[in-house]
Amino acid sequence: DAVRYWAASTATGKDAVIDEQRIQAGAKLATKIWNVARFSGRFLQDYEPQVQAAANAALTPADRWILARTVEVVDRCTALWEQYDYASARSEVEIFFWRDLADNYLEMVKKRLYDDEDSDGARYALYHALLSTLKLFAPILPFVTERIYQGLFAATDGSESIHRSAWPESEPAWHD
Repeated sequence: DAVRYWAASTATGKDAVIDEQRIQAGAKLATKIWNVARFSGRFLQDYEPQVQAAANAALTPADRWILARTVEVVDRCTALWEQYDYASARSEVEIFFWRDLADNYLEMVKKRLYDDEDSDGARYALYHALLSTLKLFAPILPFVTERIYQGLFAATDGSESIHRSAWPESEPAWHD
């Protein structure tokens, strides 16, 4: 995955020199994705998103923010992939993952996630944001995303593999 990350950092038609620092950055990203999934797994295990549609009523401003950011990055990355601009798509989803999901949102909702009575909105938002992020990373980091998908999402997303699952779509209700 780390080598594929490096390979996806150069635009189509441009020469790329092997950059060990960029390969190491890819390895760190894969490790961070794994750690975020491990942390999230305890709250998403046996989570049924279809049944949790009522969780929308329990969404806090933080939950609505991460869902709105998720929609923005899905729309932007989809457009970039359609233009074969995979280097920019990788960059967009990586910035979203590090800055918005891992560094900010997870820190904001940790207390709510541990509190079973107040966690519906946080679990709903985390489920959808993490699943969309994994699907956006899947073409670039196929192995770590597949492993996480198999463990957390395959049963509820309805596909046997992240690479056969539907591409994330923009949810109109999440534009906020």
